[in-house]
Amino acid sequence: MVEHFLKSDDDHLYYKKTCHQICRIGRTFFIKKFQLGSIYITPKSVKTNFSSRETFEGFLQLLNIKLWKNTIEYYEYNLLNKSSIIKDILTGHVYNDETLWKRYTLHAFRLKNVSWKDFKVCYNHHFNILDLVHFTKNVDNSLRVLAKECELDSWSSRMTLFRDVLQLAVRLDQVIDLNWSDKRLEQFHQEQIRIDNAIKIANMPQTPIFDQLVGNEHITMLNNEREIYEEGLNMHHCIHSCYFNRIKKQEYIAFHMTFPEDCTFGVKIASGEVILDQIYLKYDRHVQDETRQVALDFIKKYSKQLSKLLKSSILVQESTINLRFNTGRIDESFEPTTPFNYELP
Repeated sequence: MVEHFLKSDDDHLYYKKTCHQICRIGRTFFIKKFQLGSIYITPKSVKTNFSSRETFEGFLQLLNIKLWKNTIEYYEYNLLNKSSIIKDILTGHVYNDETLWKRYTLHAFRLKNVSWKDFKVCYNHHFNILDLVHFTKNVDNSLRVLAKECELDSWSSRMTLFRDVLQLAVRLDQVIDLNWSDKRLEQFHQEQIRIDNAIKIANMPQTPIFDQLVGNEHITMLNNEREIYEEGLNMHHCIHSCYFNRIKKQEYIAFHMTFPEDCTFGVKIASGEVILDQIYLKYDRHVQDETRQVALDFIKKYSKQLSKLLKSSILVQESTINLRFNTGRIDESFEPTTPFNYELP
């Protein structure tokens, strides 16, 4: 069989027109002098030779077909690079995303009653279609529900809940039903958070950060990552996500106090002295004056030991942050709603 060569320009339509003329003889395609692969066509069969998934994507782009990442991941290269798809492309039956969807993707995702419009809305709003296939009870219905919500308000609290529940379902290998009521979804999400946090805590290191502990019967020094993470969960603030790096560098020390109130407080060095940085109850509520004074007296009593443990850190700007209320929505990647006005060195 004679193999012909063609150097490409950027005129995709030109190639779409010529494909019908070259089906009988085979063709090797080039894009910017980079060989994509060969296609040999006989009256009875189509044989292809693409060196990788990327070169096959390049071939589709040459024909102005943008193949979705999800589709490629699902089919994998060996399944996607098959004669029926190549033949449909070259004969003009598949010429854009929608035609590829109707002839192949719909069947690959085991979808029955989903419109192209709903599928496209979900994809454009960054929902992983494979996650919906594997982790929702009815993927057809899930796509319709999500598409409807996206068109109403893609940043609504309900959409946020959908995203959070789906993200944790993937992580925990659970199957969810997006037809559940908001109340049931929220209850299920809280249970997901409890399970996810338990797994994280079990896998967190308990390696001591400081060589020496300072405390008394009512004040406990938090001295490893697990203790700091659990403190943030129990007290509903961001001690782990916002302060652990500083604690790990021995620039900050966190304590839990049980009397006269249940609270968290932190100390640091400023102007050569150990000072009380902040002290808060659960949910960042303010402590009583008596509780604050107990913390100040503790710092004064143990100032020499604390100063030996702490390394003086120079901040670009003096920290004026508060422990922000953390709703426990997903995980340690929680970002406070109010930006912090400091930078770590």
